[in-house]
Amino acid sequence: MWLGYTGNARTVCCLVFPLLVSGCALPGGDRETPDIPLPTTFISDTARQASAPVPVDEALPEWWLLFDSEELNQLVDHALEQNHDIRIALYKLEQERARAAAIYADELPVLTAPLQANVESPLDGLGSVPKGGNPRSERSFRIGARVDWRIDLWGERNSAAEAAGRRIWQAAFNLENTKRTVVASVVRTWMEYLSMSDRVRVTVDTERALDRLLASVLKRQQEGDASGIEVQQQRAAVSSVRATIPSLELARAELVHRLARLIGTTPDKLPLSASSLSDVVIPADIPAIPPKLLLLRPDIKAAEAELLAAEADIDAARARLLPSLDLSAGGNTGSKTMDTLFRPHTLMWNAAANLTATLFDYGKRSSQIDLAKARHEELIENYGQALIDGVRDVEDALSGIYFSALRYKAQEAALNASRTAWEFSQQSYTVGASDYMTLLDTERTFRRDQDEIHKARLDQARYVIDLFSALGGGLTVEETLPALARKRPAIPAGIMLDTDEKPEGYLIVLAGLYEKPALDALWRRLTRERLVDAETVKLWPKETGKLRKGKRQRHWFRARLGGFSDKDKAEAACQRLRKTGLRCKVD
Repeated sequence: MWLGYTGNARTVCCLVFPLLVSGCALPGGDRETPDIPLPTTFISDTARQASAPVPVDEALPEWWLLFDSEELNQLVDHALEQNHDIRIALYKLEQERARAAAIYADELPVLTAPLQANVESPLDGLGSVPKGGNPRSERSFRIGARVDWRIDLWGERNSAAEAAGRRIWQAAFNLENTKRTVVASVVRTWMEYLSMSDRVRVTVDTERALDRLLASVLKRQQEGDASGIEVQQQRAAVSSVRATIPSLELARAELVHRLARLIGTTPDKLPLSASSLSDVVIPADIPAIPPKLLLLRPDIKAAEAELLAAEADIDAARARLLPSLDLSAGGNTGSKTMDTLFRPHTLMWNAAANLTATLFDYGKRSSQIDLAKARHEELIENYGQALIDGVRDVEDALSGIYFSALRYKAQEAALNASRTAWEFSQQSYTVGASDYMTLLDTERTFRRDQDEIHKARLDQARYVIDLFSALGGGLTVEETLPALARKRPAIPAGIMLDTDEKPEGYLIVLAGLYEKPALDALWRRLTRERLVDAETVKLWPKETGKLRKGKRQRHWFRARLGGFSDKDKAEAACQRLRKTGLRCKVD
């Protein structure tokens, strides 16, 4: 129903009334997540007799530093800087921010300014000009402004904006969760690579030892002290060990390929050292862990944000059942000549209010409420399941740490015993004090124990990694594990953040978006590999987006390298970066 108002008082009432009625909106209030009970302590913490609980205000964002490996630190830096899954998650966050901005804009009036110029000929229509006559034309001009505003009487758009804001944070937590899983995968895969390299070395050494033993058996055969069966058995043992080497090397190559994929490069650009897993420091003293740390896991925080967004969707669906009020007002001036366009007699204005109520829609809107409620109930279950999964992950990791330590200790004792038995049996067999079957049996036992000790060591590392990952280990988790952190060395002063200075000369713009930790990783790599001259070139991040809620702040940037006075030098530097897998352009 359209209502026109001509009196000033009525016009004011028309404009003010919706603002007063908007107090009748259906507010969501302070939303809360369901109270899902967590254990007061982890049972596996009790089993392993952990030390004192960790204060929740202590943080360990870069937990992989505990393994004390510069190679691992560089691999994680590469992953944070170049991993495509992390970059995709960051772009999804940017999409949600843009989507939310569009939804926020729906709450505000829309101002349009139509400009119109018309020419009409002939004046009396088609066929009105006689043969040989000249058609007459007429021009008209119109300029105006118009405001349209749907008043959010019942809070529909406010609820939609709230849901959009929650989904921004969901995307932010999904980004953190992607980092969590990527970093854990990099560390785990690197550990598996080291363990597999150890197993390859042990197998090669075993093959050489068995080759030497085969020569000894052949010599004994020539002397009449060994049978042909013993010779063939020893040859079979050598061939059996030799046959396992290609499969182990294949598994190691696949780990290299997986690691290259995780850090966003190709295997040929991934030089790895020949270090051993035994050189890696594996944290042994893990303090007791308060279960409420699970609430800070990014995947659980993302589930919480999605749940609260769904609750706001219910309010928006309910508000759509109620009448909507649209206001519009406009004014324009029109004339047939430009010189009289803004004269008083050419001015026009109008104002209108449209109150629309849906009387019958076959249950469409009420079904939307049912849909929103069902989705909300589903997400409550998802949130509860995420918490239960988190408890299980921590319990599994803590149990694994405890039992893998027991296994490693027992396996170490078994290895020492089998090594001694193998050495004695070789000496005894050489002098003829023991038979070949005893030698063969001790050799197989020693070989198996050597392989098992490397598996046990890897399991210890895996469970520690699983624990940090289960507790939300990453880069910007507010509260995580203990005060065990090794401080990373200071970054060279080359990242120009929080400065009023402006870059001069030509810039190299790197592809992708970066958060602050990724910028740090990028600059460490550029200076470590000497891809740029750190004395003259600086990293000038340009902020492209930010997110803030209370004390939480998130910023993301475009990475730019400045300090090139000559374009050719900038192009040459960009070419060097491209060879390392960094996409860039000179601006």
